Amino acid sequence: MKKAIRIIFFSILTVVISITGLIVFGLYSLSIEDHYGDLQIVYYKAKDNDIIVNEETETFGKLEKDWTSIKVIDGSNPAIDLYPWAFKGNDRVNLKIFRPNLEINSFEQMDYDAFKKMMADQNLGPFLEFQNY
Repeated sequence: MKKAIRIIFFSILTVVISITGLIVFGLYSLSIEDHYGDLQIVYYKAKDNDIIVNEETETFGKLEKDWTSIKVIDGSNPAIDLYPWAFKGNDRVNLKIFRPNLEINSFEQMDYDAFKKMMADQNLGPFLEFQNY
């Protein structure tokens, strides 16, 4: 009888832990979707030190990602959240994300044209493009 009670107890405990885990994961995914909306694909696919380019505003920066947010570091801002950075000044967004092979030093001091030339020199194409036209 004692063995049957243990089996039932651990079965119920496993079910409760599994359901709790699914609820927590669902709430985490929902918070990302609520905060970033359509940009959640950028959140899920981008990594630290990726380079993001907003071709509508002709700005670029380096991404820093943690488990709840993704920040953009560009020459004018120390770190700003992705959503306000992407939608700065207009409703249209045309983002391209690059994953460079090497660490790019001092790109914060570059202007947009020098940055585009550097990307062309490295023959580096974007691995992710996002547009909301």
